[in-house]
Amino acid sequence: MKKIRYKDNNREISADFAEDVEELIQLKEKYSNEQTGTEYQQPDEEDEEDQRKYENRLHEIARVSPRSAIIEAWIDIEMIADQLIEAHPRSQYHQSLNLRKRPGVIESVLWKFELISAQDRQIMYKLRQLRNQASHLKDFEISESEALAYIDTAQSITKTLNLRLNQIFKMNNEQ
Repeated sequence: MKKIRYKDNNREISADFAEDVEELIQLKEKYSNEQTGTEYQQPDEEDEEDQRKYENRLHEIARVSPRSAIIEAWIDIEMIADQLIEAHPRSQYHQSLNLRKRPGVIESVLWKFELISAQDRQIMYKLRQLRNQASHLKDFEISESEALAYIDTAQSITKTLNLRLNQIFKMNNEQ
């Protein structure tokens, strides 16, 4: 089932994963060529190889369980976002937040710390919405191609967050 509709006395929820993934792809394409104000740094060969292995692992998971692959790709975003927020000089003000238990706060804190662009925030919001659908909607199926599109977009956000993290580490080491 790619389209689901739930209705009770107080509310109606409708989700069409294919449409949401298409919207996500359009957002990524729209913003991919815009300047984000960060200087691109070429990763070293070892990092590139690790990244390829990780992406291949996600693709393998997507073949077996597209839903699981989406959740795994989101977890990667959460982990690097946590590291990025922790590394930021203003992070001491947010130590009490358990961001992993409050995923909606992640993009808000990244935005507040000026670590992501408005476009990245919009894409992260959409990724989180899709992850929530994959995680919480019973009898919800996702095609392999939709999962791969999600993974590709999630990986681009992960790369952006990693770049920001490297910039903070470099800045901290120079001081």
